Amino acid sequence: MLPETNFSLLQFRKTFLFIFIAIWTHTAAGQRNADTTQILDSKENRNYSENNKLWKGRQFTVRQELMFNDKTVIDEEYVQFLTIEFIIEPDLNIKSHFDLAADSSMIKCFYQRIAVWHWEDRKTKISGHLKIIWKTKRNIKLEFNLIVTELNKAVYVYKGVREFKKSKLPESFNY
Repeated sequence: MLPETNFSLLQFRKTFLFIFIAIWTHTAAGQRNADTTQILDSKENRNYSENNKLWKGRQFTVRQELMFNDKTVIDEEYVQFLTIEFIIEPDLNIKSHFDLAADSSMIKCFYQRIAVWHWEDRKTKISGHLKIIWKTKRNIKLEFNLIVTELNKAVYVYKGVREFKKSKLPESFNY
């Protein structure tokens, strides 16, 4: 004969349902896809600002900087840098479309995201292509279709057009 308990069938069902929901929620959350952000649309939001720079130093370099700063929140600022380095200054008469994988001897692409609490480099994979729409001595206009994947945690999509203006090369230029 089993000892009597005050554990009713209704309590058993509630407990079973609670455990089932807890396990299912944990499993579903673990299988979530990486967050995807369309970077070139971010500047339309009030807490973001953007800088697009062109440098002619050792190489022909463009850098897209996206800064986030919510003035109502302390220590949430971050900056995302996308740097594209052309090994030889691009000539529209020779080539205007570049694929990062196929044209790796002519073009290099670097990504960096720096936050108040995270200054280390993050492992990323960058893929896609870009097109030079037009170019002068002081400006260049590029069409992006690039994807930056950061440690399978986040995906940053650079899809759109940006104009870069010649700037003074900073003394401590790094990627």
